[in-house]
Amino acid sequence: MKRINLLALILFLAGTSALAQNEKPEKAKPYKNELSISARGGYDILQWYRNNMPFIDYKGGIMGGVSVDYFWRSVGIGVDVDYLRNKPKNTFPTVNLYNTDYNPIELISDFKLTEDPVTRVFYGLGPGFRYVGWNRKFSVQLDIRAGLASIKGGYTQLSATIPAPILLNFHAGYKDNFVLTGKAQLRFNYFISERFGVTAGTYFMHHFGAKSDTAFSVSSQYYQVTPEGELYLTGKEFVAERNSVKNNISSLGVFGGVIFRFGASTKPDEICKNCNYGLTVTARDKYTGEVLPDTDIAVFNLEGVVIKTGKTNSFGMVSFDDLTPATYSIEGKLHGISLEKTVITKAEFEPDKNVQKEIVYADRSFIINGVAYTCNTINPITGVTVILENNEKAIRKSTITDTQGRFVLHLPETGIYSLYGKKANFFSQIEEINASVYNREKNLFIKLELCAQEIECDKNIKLENIHYDLDKAFIRTDAMPELNKLVQFMTDNTSVNIELGSHTDSRASDEYNQLLSQNRANAAVDYIVSRGIERSRIIAIGYGESRLLNRCADGVSCSETEHQLNRRTEFKVICP
Repeated sequence: MKRINLLALILFLAGTSALAQNEKPEKAKPYKNELSISARGGYDILQWYRNNMPFIDYKGGIMGGVSVDYFWRSVGIGVDVDYLRNKPKNTFPTVNLYNTDYNPIELISDFKLTEDPVTRVFYGLGPGFRYVGWNRKFSVQLDIRAGLASIKGGYTQLSATIPAPILLNFHAGYKDNFVLTGKAQLRFNYFISERFGVTAGTYFMHHFGAKSDTAFSVSSQYYQVTPEGELYLTGKEFVAERNSVKNNISSLGVFGGVIFRFGASTKPDEICKNCNYGLTVTARDKYTGEVLPDTDIAVFNLEGVVIKTGKTNSFGMVSFDDLTPATYSIEGKLHGISLEKTVITKAEFEPDKNVQKEIVYADRSFIINGVAYTCNTINPITGVTVILENNEKAIRKSTITDTQGRFVLHLPETGIYSLYGKKANFFSQIEEINASVYNREKNLFIKLELCAQEIECDKNIKLENIHYDLDKAFIRTDAMPELNKLVQFMTDNTSVNIELGSHTDSRASDEYNQLLSQNRANAAVDYIVSRGIERSRIIAIGYGESRLLNRCADGVSCSETEHQLNRRTEFKVICP
């Protein structure tokens, strides 16, 4: 019994220590002047009836109760009414019993057992203490109650009927009278809505001096067990208590139930005039979870008026101070695309704290973060019009690079797109982007570099990858993308005229190479004209082997790579 008492005490103290934990949920200031009513049901787990009966134990039983609490803030007062019901459990041995009044000694083999339940009704009043967190949805409450309890019942009787009627173990139970009682109760409350919630917890109750009843002119009687472990019924082993005895009773149990709060308790505190009410907003991508720097955030009141504006930092966060607690909507834009707006209510604000809110980017497009450079340098180009287009889908988007050559464009989730730059006297590369290569669930930002070469009149610009079949002059498919760049350049610079020249290596005769290069230059011009450029803006010249770039002249042994360097197509802007 002592071990059970110690275990119960440890369990109860461990529960109450939750009020003093260092790792607490985020604290919300409790409502003041709050009235609540709770109803509960549970189980009385452990009981200690400290009476003079060694052969009676008590079983667990049902419990139910109602509490009415009034809290000024963290401290309040409450009234409890509890009903508890337990049943006695006879522990008198019913084996190896012999009646020594007979000769020979006879075995007792037939018994009659009567057990009536003990009922307790407690009425208590006392203080309450609570900790409130999680935006006033969650609270831990410790109640201390003192009062009176009505205790009655518990009659138990074990009799032997064969070979002769004998009263073996008897307790008359408890009188229907009121005894001084104390109770400690730990509750955990969670409010599903402003007024309704659920509650669960544990309690410890102690009754001081419960009086036992008397029946058959005794309150209890029993026979003792011999040291040998067998019971012999003689006058020497009989114990009886004739007077009413005062006994202490304790019990420990658990419960669950519902709770309601009313009236002024649902109204937040008045606004603190000398306190700062702040707000921190984090912008985040809905699919990847990435934080979003450089996102424009605006706070609107209920009338749609902008109260605060800001831009998120490198951690995707922006903070606002000196807000008046009220209901606001929070909206955001990232490079022209709106984020899903969110709402902050007046009840979420706390003095001298920043409310944490999150706003998400849910658009399925990718974001291209690009930089335009001068080709073969690290010099950014400002003022370049960057164009993203897909002719099949009739999609065309454009933007202009800033002073550091940076640009941002939104790329749809599917499709193949061309990306190029447009600026006077610059010849831009054309990048092909296949959006299907990227996964929107894993990527939001795509980093790209765009190269453009500055054009000077009468300065040759080599076109890469303009290859021809041996002894042929037609334009191959793999040469078309490079010529398309030239088409785009001439489309963007309508006043520019160019010379397009073709060159060969030194193999074969001068006359043959001259004719072959002229035919190849003419084929390139024909292709450009087919793409909408006026023929009058282009001059085609075949240079043959007259402008070699290396030592590989007639009679010089060179590798194929060295010869390839001389087989090229170039263009230059014709000076006005």
